[in-house]
Amino acid sequence: MSNTLLKNKTITQEVLNGLGEFIWPYQFYKFSLETGTTNLTLPAGLKYILDYGISNISGLTGTLTCNSELKVLQSVNEGPLSLSLNNGLEYIGMNVLDSVRGECSIPDSVVYMETEAARNNTRLTSIRLSNSLTTLYNFTFSGCTALTTVTNTNSIKDLKVSVFEGCTGLTSIEFLNCIVIGGSAFKNCNHLTTVNFPEVRAIGTDAFSGCTGLTSLSFPKAITLNQNCFWNCSNITSVSLPKVKTVYARVFYNCTGLTNVELPKATSVLQYAFANCTNITSLSLPSIISLPANALNTMSGLTTLTLGPDCTMTATSFTGCTSLATINIMGDSTCLTATKLAALSPSAYNNATIVYNYTSPTD
Repeated sequence: MSNTLLKNKTITQEVLNGLGEFIWPYQFYKFSLETGTTNLTLPAGLKYILDYGISNISGLTGTLTCNSELKVLQSVNEGPLSLSLNNGLEYIGMNVLDSVRGECSIPDSVVYMETEAARNNTRLTSIRLSNSLTTLYNFTFSGCTALTTVTNTNSIKDLKVSVFEGCTGLTSIEFLNCIVIGGSAFKNCNHLTTVNFPEVRAIGTDAFSGCTGLTSLSFPKAITLNQNCFWNCSNITSVSLPKVKTVYARVFYNCTGLTNVELPKATSVLQYAFANCTNITSLSLPSIISLPANALNTMSGLTTLTLGPDCTMTATSFTGCTSLATINIMGDSTCLTATKLAALSPSAYNNATIVYNYTSPTD
C-alpha cells in the first residue's frame, strides 16, 4: 500500500509512521493528502524535517501536529493553516510559519528561527516568542499585516534587517533588552504609536522610516543613529536621545511635526539630518564638533541655534535656514566655532546675531 501511495504522491499517517528520524529534502514535496483528510500528526521517532521535506501538500488545510521528539522543522511551506509546535523543538526554518493563522506560540526550546520564518503571513495575529531566542533574523515577520501583538520579547538582543517591516497592525512594541535595531526593522509600521527600547545602542538605516503614527521617541542609551532611521515620521513632536554621538544623513528627514530635539552629546550631524523639519525653532548642539555641508538644510523655522565651542562648519551648513536669527556659542570670540563663523559670509548663516559665552538656562 505504501508503494502505491508513494507512486501516486499521496502522503498518509501510514507512510509517515515508517520514516525513522528523518524526512529528507523534497521527500514529500507537492504530495497530496488522502481524500477527506486535512490533518497530519508527525509520528514518534521523527526528529528532523529538512528543506521542503513536507511542503506544498495539497489538502493540508487543518493542523500539522509535531511530536515531542522533533528537533528541526526546516520547512513547511505554504501550509498548514494550523501548526501545533512541540516543546523540544529547537530549529524553525524559512517559511515554516507562513500560513499559521491566528495566535502562535514558539516553544521555549526553540533557539533559532531562520530568516523569513513568517514573512507575508497575513493571517498571523499574535506571536509569543521563545525564551531561548536572542536574535530575530531578516524579514522574520515582514509583511504580517494582521499582526497586532508580540510578547515574551525579553530574551531578544538583536533585531536584524526588516524584521517587522510593513507590519501595519502593530500599535506598540517593547524589547526591554534589545541592543541593536537593524535596518528597516519597523519600516512603514504606520500604526505604531508606542516603542520601548531602553537598552538599545544602535538604530539601523530606515529602522522606523514611515512610522507616521509615532508622536514621541526616547532611546536613553542609543549612541548611533544611522541614515534615514526616522525618515518621514511626520507626526513625531519630540525626541530624547541623551547619549547619541553621531546623527547620520537624513535621520529626521521630513519629520515635519518635530518641535523638540534633545541631543546633548551629539558630536556630528551629517548631511540633511533635519531636512524639511520646518517646525523646529530652537536647536541646541552643545557637544557638536562637525556641521558638514547641508547638515541643517531647509530647517526653515529655525530661529535659534546653540553650538559648542569646538565646531567646524562650511558655507552651506545652514542652507535653507531662512529664519535663523541667533547663533549662541558656548565659548568666547576666540574659540574654534567663532573663528569658523567669522570665515564665512554672514549671508551663509542668514546674518544671524552671534552671542558669545552663552550659558544654557538649564546649566
